[in-house]
Amino acid sequence: MSRPQSAEAHIALGNAHAGRGDATAAISAFQAALNAKPASGEAAMALNSIARCYAHIGRLNEAVDYATQSMLAAASTSATTYLATLLYQTGRQGEAAKIFARSGVQENASPTLLMCFGQLFIQLEQREMGIAAYDLSAERRPLRTVKNDAPPAAWAANSPYSVQNPSPRYAELIEQYKILHQQAQSKLRGQGQMFEGIVGFAIVAPYVRRFRQKVGAKTMLDYGGGRGAQYKLGEIKLGSETFSSSLAYLGLQNAVCFDPGFDSNAPADQYDLVICVDALEHCDRQDLPWIVRTLFQKASSGVFANIASYPAGKILPNGENAHCTVEDASWWMGLFRAVADEFPAVPYEVIVSKDLQQADRVAFGRGV
Repeated sequence: MSRPQSAEAHIALGNAHAGRGDATAAISAFQAALNAKPASGEAAMALNSIARCYAHIGRLNEAVDYATQSMLAAASTSATTYLATLLYQTGRQGEAAKIFARSGVQENASPTLLMCFGQLFIQLEQREMGIAAYDLSAERRPLRTVKNDAPPAAWAANSPYSVQNPSPRYAELIEQYKILHQQAQSKLRGQGQMFEGIVGFAIVAPYVRRFRQKVGAKTMLDYGGGRGAQYKLGEIKLGSETFSSSLAYLGLQNAVCFDPGFDSNAPADQYDLVICVDALEHCDRQDLPWIVRTLFQKASSGVFANIASYPAGKILPNGENAHCTVEDASWWMGLFRAVADEFPAVPYEVIVSKDLQQADRVAFGRGV
């Protein structure tokens, strides 16, 4: 039998050996794939496969090294998650910062790789480093902003529901989230970050920071902000700049969180800036007009929102997908036009993303 020459063939052979449990032969085949000058995707696949083979035979330090190379070769969510798992297993979490300093801050590091570093740090609960990585990614991949020239949505202007009279569906969903909050409290370390408000916030914090600078806000209400742990983070370093806390990073004097899964009534006060991060898509569309109107009513200087336009990875206790309103940017434009036109003096910015890593997204709004 002739020896395979292409990287693809070597990878297939390695998979066959791995399937039979022969990790040593599999590693040899995957190494041969690397020697065959594979494309970046094939190289990442071979490197990840070698990492898994080493992990299978208990050589975790070698597994970490190859998993790191795999993420750097072709950054992806799966490669990042696997590296985070290995770093935890080997007690090498601190090495993530060294990898970032060596590869992430380089001028040729792609925004996608930087996003993966952000994800890696969040999974390792190195949250301040996560924000630093996401901020650098935002700097290298500016928002694609389009003009909101969509006609105001007539259905939104004529909605019969209000903050005093929400729909029955609103109360039903609130009960579902109360259950999820209770479940999150009882989970193991690192499992409840979703309801701490960390994950979604870290990804969009750079854009909140930039919008806050535009409107000059000093106080902020985070509508749907979970437990507010995102505003209690410590020192954040951005290149030569060091911020003492996440509040200092944002440039805020005060940030207040309101989450209807915890509290029944939003604060009565008005704030310079009101943000709503990864929350509107969790609301039923019949309640969205009064919820968006509440954002504007409580903002004196600006409104910022980040919206997911894809199904959630989380399922509600009743079996429904947690993102109950999945619509494209044009639909959200019409909704915001219908409400924002009532508040002509309040600037706003909305980001609608079609994936968690925000590789496919669009921003719209009204300038300062």
